[in-house]
Amino acid sequence: MLSQSIQQTQDLLQLKIKRIAIDFDGRLGSLYDGCQDQLLGTLDINFEQSSIQFYHKTRCILEKGDKNHKRNLLELINIDEQLRLSLLLNLTSTNGIAEIINYPYIINEYTRILHYSYIHREEGFPDEIEKIRERLESCLTKTNATHIITSICWGIDIVIILQLPPEDNIVSMIDVILEKYRAYLNGDCNDFKLTRDDVNSYKHIINTTIYSNIPAITEMTTLHNIFHSICRLKTDDTQYQQ
Repeated sequence: MLSQSIQQTQDLLQLKIKRIAIDFDGRLGSLYDGCQDQLLGTLDINFEQSSIQFYHKTRCILEKGDKNHKRNLLELINIDEQLRLSLLLNLTSTNGIAEIINYPYIINEYTRILHYSYIHREEGFPDEIEKIRERLESCLTKTNATHIITSICWGIDIVIILQLPPEDNIVSMIDVILEKYRAYLNGDCNDFKLTRDDVNSYKHIINTTIYSNIPAITEMTTLHNIFHSICRLKTDDTQYQQ
């Protein structure tokens, strides 16, 4: 699961709030307490068929630490302010990509952050608002729910934080390599090649820390391993349908 869209239970026609999913138990119809940022169970309702849209949308961004040292890492991966506060106050657990809050190193000019996301599809409620409202009226008196999950994006979310050596000439060479990865993963080019010098320069990376909504990805140790796994993961949606 990549992200969830939640709407206020008082008015299902109000604007959706889109949030990065950090609790993978959420499903369509899950009730949500926006004050505590917690799931409260699932609305007891069945639909003949949910609405599904396929996107196959990819985005890969490479950022330098010196441009982001004053930004919270949770903000960097688009976790909204209210959820960031809940995570910082330990009101909700840090799962999946939200574990980035525990990154142990200082973000500085020798830090590089690669953020890759792939949206496979979005699953949402069918257009049966009245049916949903009827069920909500009977449930809300028993819970503190303020919102309901009305759609879910399924896909891949990966953040790789790299600490480079404090040697400007080596950093410049590593930046060239990282840009090759970014361009290919973002779909800007169809050809990917590393030279022998690229491989030798890559070995100078001091530390690689990986966060993802897919547990198997976090067990990997290098960007290159992830690079080869992404193509396989994109064709196997069972890896992120949980």
